Amino acid sequence: MEPSRETVADWRPIMECPRYDVCSAPICALDRLWATRVPADPDEETCKARRTTREEIAARYPALKNGGLTQAEIGNDARGDRLKAEMAAMAPEEREQRLALLAKGRERGLAALRARRLALKVRPAVPVDRSQRSANAAS
Repeated sequence: MEPSRETVADWRPIMECPRYDVCSAPICALDRLWATRVPADPDEETCKARRTTREEIAARYPALKNGGLTQAEIGNDARGDRLKAEMAAMAPEEREQRLALLAKGRERGLAALRARRLALKVRPAVPVDRSQRSANAAS
C-alpha cells in the first residue's frame, strides 16, 4: 500500500477514540500515517486522549507501529530506557552517588516550587478605595 493512500480501515482506530467527536488535533497517535503528518502551527491542539486509552486501542490494530504513542512519548520512553541502562551499568558506589545527586536536585526543585506556590497564595490583596471609585463613576 502506498504511504499516502488512506483507507476506511485507517480511520477505525481514530474513530474508536473516546475523544473523537470533540478532537481537533491535526496529528493523532492512532493514525497509521501519523509520522507523515506535519502540523501547520506548533501551537495547534495536541491529542488529549489518555496514553492508556490510546495503547488499548492500538493493541487491537497491529498496523499502528507506534502503539498509539505520540512522538514525545516515544522519545521520553527511549530516554528513560537509555538512562535506566546507564544506571544499571554503573558500579554500585557510582550509582549511589548519582542517586544522591538526583535526590538533592529534586529536593531543590521541590523547595523552589513550594516557595513559588506560597508566594502566589500569600500575595496581598490590593485595597480598593471605594470613595474614589464612586467619585469617578459620578463624573
